[in-house]
This record gives sequence, C-alpha cells and structure tokens, in this order.
Amino acid sequence: MTKTICVIAVAFSAALMSACRPAQPGAGAGADTNPTASVRGDSGVTLAVDQRSYAPGATVAMTITNSMRDTLAFNPCTRSLERQQDMTWTVFAEPSRMCTMEAWLLKPGETRSARTELPPNLLHGTYRFVIVFSAQKPGGSRGIRALSPPFQVE
Repeated sequence: MTKTICVIAVAFSAALMSACRPAQPGAGAGADTNPTASVRGDSGVTLAVDQRSYAPGATVAMTITNSMRDTLAFNPCTRSLERQQDMTWTVFAEPSRMCTMEAWLLKPGETRSARTELPPNLLHGTYRFVIVFSAQKPGGSRGIRALSPPFQVE
C-alpha cells in the first residue's frame, strides 16, 4: 500500500510541475467559444465552467469528466489560469496562490465538481483554466492537459 501511495505522489508531483509551464503560443486556438460547454481535446478529459462571464474575484464552478480508460490523479486547486492576447494564451501568474498537495482520483466515466476563485486583480479579457492530470501507465505516468472553454472577465 505504501508503494502505491508513493507512486501516485511521484506521478502527481510530475503533473503539477508540468502545470506550471507557460502555455505554448496558439495552444487551444479554435476552441469552443461557448464557455458553458465542455471542451474535450485529445486527452479524453472534459473541463466545463458554469458561466460565460465572471467578475474579478468570483467563484467558478468546474465540472470534470474522465472519458478515458485510466483512473486519473489531479488537484483542482493547482489549476492554472491563462489569458488570451491576440491568438496566444499566456499564463496569468498567481504568486500568492496556495494549495494543499492532495490528489483527487477520477475513475473512468466518473464526473467530479470543484470550485475555484478567480484572482481579484484580473483585467477585463478572455481567460481559460488548465488542469493537468496524471494517468498511471506501465513504465511511468503521463501528464494530460484539460482546457476549459474560454470565458470573459468583465
């Protein structure tokens, strides 16, 4: 049992480190423009938000669904927030954001809900969330990125 917990912790740590990388220019271009719809990319994980627009500092309800065959580990608190500028998505830095380092498990076909707070200092614009999941595979784990639909901050 201890070995399993250590493997999950190591895989989750690797996924968190990849979540802190800046977005690649143009990543997610052409994504669904309906923020209340789910965005399902090649990852097989959908990440939906509850509204099309929010005020700075608002609470956002997220719904996460696993359509893969693997159980995934993630932490919704460690999500990153990206802002669209022209056709490029860039990470909005949140240096004072603190999270507990816990792993949530999402079984195949399962859906979970989570809440997150938007920073109070957001500028008006288009944003999206990114959550990185870790799927255990023979020979190691792999990170899976899920993107929310774009939403407005007004």
